[in-house]
Amino acid sequence: MKQGLRYVVTKESYDGTFEVGDHISLCANGDIINHKAHGWIDKDDVERATRGMEVEVDVEWAERRRKKLLQELAELPCHRDVVQL
Repeated sequence: MKQGLRYVVTKESYDGTFEVGDHISLCANGDIINHKAHGWIDKDDVERATRGMEVEVDVEWAERRRKKLLQELAELPCHRDVVQL
């Protein structure tokens, strides 16, 4: 997994910590946030908790994020625009 992306669990982990359908992301410190469960797994427990787990990029989240970023870009004044305060 890469930081900055959100993933969907497609195969649960062996110990059941992560279930199919969980939406997760990797934190900079190595923790994994489970957005669906509103919790996280400490980096020290990640190896055990993710054994057997399979994930794919959350394409629905990625599309929402892309649209939001494009909207933010469209709202930025270009360098030729004069902005009055």
